[in-house]
Amino acid sequence: MEGFELLAPNVQMVIRQFDAMVSLVISSCLGTVTMTAQDRAQAVEFWIRVAEECLALKNFAALRAILLALQSRPIGRLESTWGHVSWKSSRTYKKLKKRDEEINRDWLLKEARAIVKQQLCALTGCQHRKKQGMVPFLGLFLREVPVDQLPENNDITVILHELMIHKHVAKLYDLEPEEHVVSFLQAVEPLDEEESYSLSCQLEPESQKASRKGLLQFFRPHKT
Repeated sequence: MEGFELLAPNVQMVIRQFDAMVSLVISSCLGTVTMTAQDRAQAVEFWIRVAEECLALKNFAALRAILLALQSRPIGRLESTWGHVSWKSSRTYKKLKKRDEEINRDWLLKEARAIVKQQLCALTGCQHRKKQGMVPFLGLFLREVPVDQLPENNDITVILHELMIHKHVAKLYDLEPEEHVVSFLQAVEPLDEEESYSLSCQLEPESQKASRKGLLQFFRPHKT
């Protein structure tokens, strides 16, 4: 939408970050043509562990990005790669997908309010808790807003109020970056969607039956 970047720069920034995360996961799992299927499986298992940690940290945006990347057409079609993924990681992956599908706005708001309440209690000294932030998946909110009816949509106020609560809760994060992880991420050469699929077909030719769906759009809910 023309001019949308000026009207909602923060939303655009979140969308770009989400897309970059998806691209990063795909690119790192594909690697290069010299990597073996077992090497790529180790990369897939790494991101499954990261997704599991994101769930524990209540970073649902990163969780969704990782899961979408692993289910994308370039990665999902690599049957040899998935065949080398351990049974334990595969089981964790299925649980993460199921958990992600269960997340909705009502549940997120309940969790956010609980975090705010805990923070207020800690400030008043009634209990001591480690700060816990939460980052929701923005698409859950945006796809429920009919852009052709914005002036007449009474739900906008409700959604904006929810987003303000989530913005406050997200600011509670206080994480220290791991240097070796940052170095790894910076070393990954990002690929666009066409390059990713082309490399995927080089790694495992098209003659092999694809078993998974392609990369979903940012605002479209995933169905398995």
